[in-house]
Amino acid sequence: MINFFRKIRKKLADDNKPLKYMRYAIGEIVLVVIGILIALQINAWNTDRLNRIKEQEHLSQLTRELKAQLLYYQDLKEQFAVVEKRVSRVVNIWASKKPIIKDSMQYLGDIRASGATGYWHKEPVVWLQLLETGKIDLIRNKEITDGLYTFYDRIEKQAENFNSYVQKLIFIARGHINKIHVDIPINELMDNWEKAATLGLKNQNTYPDTIYEEIWDMRMDMIIDFRTIATSCRIQQMWLKPTIKTGEELLVKLEAAQGITTE
Repeated sequence: MINFFRKIRKKLADDNKPLKYMRYAIGEIVLVVIGILIALQINAWNTDRLNRIKEQEHLSQLTRELKAQLLYYQDLKEQFAVVEKRVSRVVNIWASKKPIIKDSMQYLGDIRASGATGYWHKEPVVWLQLLETGKIDLIRNKEITDGLYTFYDRIEKQAENFNSYVQKLIFIARGHINKIHVDIPINELMDNWEKAATLGLKNQNTYPDTIYEEIWDMRMDMIIDFRTIATSCRIQQMWLKPTIKTGEELLVKLEAAQGITTE
């Protein structure tokens, strides 16, 4: 009887060997899977860490570029104000019954100011590079990226509007200026103050009379274009003002995303 039970126990033990091997294999597989998951998690964590470093670098670059852009457009807005003022002075003189010129150098400089502005769009190099390479996707704050899209798109359209219309008027104004013939060309005279002083041409009485006569005779051909240039400069200022404000608000968000606070 004892031998019988021993045979049964041995039989059961032999029958359980495959089950033990299966349990061992499953345990090994589980350990391998856990190892792979941990490795993937570590790799994902490291990738995310590197992306966050790159994100901060891109935010810093965009901040520096936006600051430079805002300074440029603020200066541009002031330039438009100067041109508007100078061209308007000329228009006021031409609109009178006879020319009353208190400052001859200022008068000639104001005329030349009508052709002083040019295509003013400043390409945002960092922003465009991030777009082209797809690295802009590393910036998680969509409010910032959407704001940058809006800001730079608005600037570009505004510049294109200026270039397609106002710039043509400025070329016409330059053509008018080039038609004024005097012993000393107006551009040379205005570019070289020392030479003007040496020749004693700093006040109206010592200028050749022909320069004023020629300008006065041409005024009706020029006044409409000059008025339009003055108006366009005023409109550019009006458009730039809210655009600059939008950029300044965006700059605050960019700095906040980097932990920079300004009091």
